[in-house]
Amino acid sequence: MRLILATTYAIFFLAVSCRDNSGTAPLSCTNTSEFLPLQTGNYWKVDDKNYVEVARIKRFNGIAYAQCLRYLGYFNTPDTSYYRVDKSGVLIRYFPYLNVEERITKFCTYQGERFTLREDISVDVSSITTVKAGTDTLIFEYNVPGVCTGPGPGPCPNSVYRHTYVRNIGWADAEILGLRGKFTEIKIGSRIRRL
Repeated sequence: MRLILATTYAIFFLAVSCRDNSGTAPLSCTNTSEFLPLQTGNYWKVDDKNYVEVARIKRFNGIAYAQCLRYLGYFNTPDTSYYRVDKSGVLIRYFPYLNVEERITKFCTYQGERFTLREDISVDVSSITTVKAGTDTLIFEYNVPGVCTGPGPGPCPNSVYRHTYVRNIGWADAEILGLRGKFTEIKIGSRIRRL
């Protein structure tokens, strides 16, 4: 009798714990760094003069960051950004001259989740909504408060834009990186994808 009760309990527990939560729970919080592979040598190209590459891994305060160089065709030298994905799946950009980390988005999310990554919510900050949370694609919508630069009627409009990340590809939109056009080539590890 105990064996039957234990078996029934185990089947019930598995059925309840494996049910679909209709978008209310993260799809997967493992291997979240696969949504932005930051290994040295990876790159995302629009053309030979407009691209971002992971140049090397650099440590600040004992923490490893990917040094990303962004080449814009009209500048002779690249600008540099430092990124990492932390253990909880948050994408972080580091500013070494200020010793400040900026949380950009989080890959451990569920569809419909709204969040902000600013700790000080007493000021107007962008809110982020997870528009799509698939096992291979994450799409985030950023709603950034409008900034007025002069006198004018009424409140300033908000800016809304989207960022897409694809597992084992990373940035899916060149606009995320301030590049004009669409990616034509992406290198992740030893694999080069021509688009």
